[in-house]
Amino acid sequence: TLGACLGFALALLLRVRDPTAFRLIICCVACGNMGNLPMVVILAACEADRSHSLFGPECSRHGVSYVCLGMWAAQTVQYSLI
Repeated sequence: TLGACLGFALALLLRVRDPTAFRLIICCVACGNMGNLPMVVILAACEADRSHSLFGPECSRHGVSYVCLGMWAAQTVQYSLI
């Protein structure tokens, strides 16, 4: 919600007149942090020696699958709002 508020404020500050561009700015700022950071965090947690007991031997495969699913969902929401 903080990202959406910042995007709204930015769109107002820039005085965007086109409604599609206005929504695009809000969505991009709100969902912009859904990049590769979760992928890096999951892979780093899976590669640590002590994490194998917590996440199991299929940690990398399952972790990447869940992160990709989350990224897909975020992009679907982002582009359906535009």
